[in-house]
Amino acid sequence: MNLDTFVAQVLTYVLLLPMTLLMIQHSLYYLKGRGKKLDPPKAPADGLRTAIVVPVKGEPEDIVLGMVEWLASVVADEVRGSALFIVSDDDPEKESIMMLKRRAEKLGSRLGLETHFVVRDKEEVRRRSGRVGALNYALFDLTRDYDVMLVLDVDSRPEPGYISGLLQCIASGADACVGRWEGYWEEKKRTRIAVSTGKVMKFVVDSIYKGRRVLNYLVFPLGSGTAFRREALLEVGGWDSGIIQDDMHIGAKLLGAGKRIEYFDDRRVLVLVPSTYSALRTQQARWAYGAIEVMVKSLRQLWRAPYSLMKKIEALTFLSQYVPQAIAFFASLLIPLMAVWERVDLMLLHPAYAAFLLAGMMLYGWCIYDSLTEAGISRVRAVKILGTTSAITVALSPVVTANTLLAALKQSAKYKITPKGVAEKPEGGINVLTRMWVEALYAASMIVLVIANLLMGNIFTAAWAGLFAAGLAYVLGVAWRPVRLGASEVINPIKQYVSRG
Repeated sequence: MNLDTFVAQVLTYVLLLPMTLLMIQHSLYYLKGRGKKLDPPKAPADGLRTAIVVPVKGEPEDIVLGMVEWLASVVADEVRGSALFIVSDDDPEKESIMMLKRRAEKLGSRLGLETHFVVRDKEEVRRRSGRVGALNYALFDLTRDYDVMLVLDVDSRPEPGYISGLLQCIASGADACVGRWEGYWEEKKRTRIAVSTGKVMKFVVDSIYKGRRVLNYLVFPLGSGTAFRREALLEVGGWDSGIIQDDMHIGAKLLGAGKRIEYFDDRRVLVLVPSTYSALRTQQARWAYGAIEVMVKSLRQLWRAPYSLMKKIEALTFLSQYVPQAIAFFASLLIPLMAVWERVDLMLLHPAYAAFLLAGMMLYGWCIYDSLTEAGISRVRAVKILGTTSAITVALSPVVTANTLLAALKQSAKYKITPKGVAEKPEGGINVLTRMWVEALYAASMIVLVIANLLMGNIFTAAWAGLFAAGLAYVLGVAWRPVRLGASEVINPIKQYVSRG
């Protein structure tokens, strides 16, 4: 064996390790929390003055009015005495925006919910731009008479008991409380992507929130559905401008100051998931960049925080969770390329190492499968969702890698808001290739590498690269299409509340 071949084999072993370790870590978190009932601290929340803040810009009218109606109807008892502040960064000179303001406030008044649709003027938007600017405007200028600031996305729908649970958690002494969230989708946009993303969210929450909380690790807020004690936000200076992932960053600031963040598991907030691949890619690009940006900016602050060394390291690991996916992307290209160059089957691994990798993947797959079936999803549908999720993860890896690198190198970036409602354009036909050319190029590269390794006799490497090619082909050709569910597979969690209306 020459030196180059030895280096290629060592690099193969190294590149395969991070994603496997991440899967094992999340699996252990899931297993630790499985079957356990969390009983977060609660105290009477009577007298807590609560402001519900919803930042918006360019949002469809039906989603905005739907938020007002939901709060005033579905969770009416919990928001009685609270005030809803919809903070808009849209152009105040547009008649359509002022019309929406009048409709929202009129609807809130008719349904008994104090509603303020605040359109920030252009100078204010320039001074404090973006979602962070809207949140700081609400914190410093709109909510001075309130004790709690509950941040919601305009498409989020808290189920009965969620808001009251958060307020009881705050009343117990917590500085911020975050609850369980689950994805929902519009029935007319019930694509494979929407269903898979929405249902796998249960495993994600069970793992990185519930499981981590059982282990007493540090909890980070969510961008939607987190209640903050307003005084705690003021003590850390509110949100910092120019931050992409504002929820992670405000969490790092609060934790760095020794503030207490609790996780509330009893009820859910339903969040609208993307139904098209391009919308999901927009979302994941922002999240990948934002997580690493927060880790880089908050490293020193978290390291000096009053927590054990283990908690600090785990928190930083949590913020860097997109890094293994980026490494896996490089592995998918480099390993088969090196195998062709060196004329050696690099994926013909040592049996013990291969067994370790296989065991990690099987454990992770079983945990997701268990989470899905526990939620009442049929075994066949659970396997289909698991396959779709794996394929989507592969397809997203180029954009995750690019944005992870941008953030690590401290390169500035701007991101679009994830399209929702009527703003989310359906995919299909030629649109798939025009919108997904990066994924198509990635798929073509993997197919070439599969063929090249087959010609070299590298059967194991060719088979491994073929898994990536198959996942990409599925996303390009099938994943964006609508999914037909049987009568016993009505698994959209929002339907039980919509049908009441």
